[in-house]
Amino acid sequence: MKIDNINIYKNIGSTPRVTNADIKTNQQDTSASSPAKTDRLELSSVAKNKIQESTSKNLAEIKKRVDSGFYNSDEVLKKVAGLLLKEIQGE
Repeated sequence: MKIDNINIYKNIGSTPRVTNADIKTNQQDTSASSPAKTDRLELSSVAKNKIQESTSKNLAEIKKRVDSGFYNSDEVLKKVAGLLLKEIQGE
């Protein structure tokens, strides 16, 4: 499917205006009719231990690389500089 020439701004002037009073009224209407629903995530102790082990291993590897001077190599410095330049230029 190909869609061309869509003007997303064509109806901007005709968009109904929403005020803070409208938002508050809408919030009161929905809260009165149904209880608030929230998402919840619960990790088991096994999952928490695996995360902690993984984090410890990653930190140990990073410390080893810092101590060995890995991050001071020309290759790493050029790569980081290139990524920073791309970020600054907005690419």
